[in-house]
Amino acid sequence: MNSDDKYKINLIGKNQDDLRIISAYLQDSIVTVKDIVFLKQNRTFVMIVNRFMWEDAEKIDSRKNKRIRCAVKFEEVIKVESININQKNKNKPMECLAIECSASNDQTYKTMIFFCRQRYNCINLRNY
Repeated sequence: MNSDDKYKINLIGKNQDDLRIISAYLQDSIVTVKDIVFLKQNRTFVMIVNRFMWEDAEKIDSRKNKRIRCAVKFEEVIKVESININQKNKNKPMECLAIECSASNDQTYKTMIFFCRQRYNCINLRNY
């Protein structure tokens, strides 16, 4: 095991309970517009976030907020839309609040990624 391996965790969400855990790990993570991409042909949505290492919160000195970069990937995404997110301001940091998912009547799912701001900010993913 190299020194970077001790910081690696892989979480795979297959249901609502799994997504709640992933959402908790991503709470307070920071992402910029330039680190978000929808690969339409691959039907993949990816965000690179700078997240707080909640799994080490008890071990970390409270004066040292340990953060790590991680990738968040959603597969089988057929549509992405953003609400109140300025696509032109690519370097503006956004703080992730939560991720929620709900089933739709048409056999698809709507996944919403919420960000902290004065107005309602989110990214909506429609996926199978």
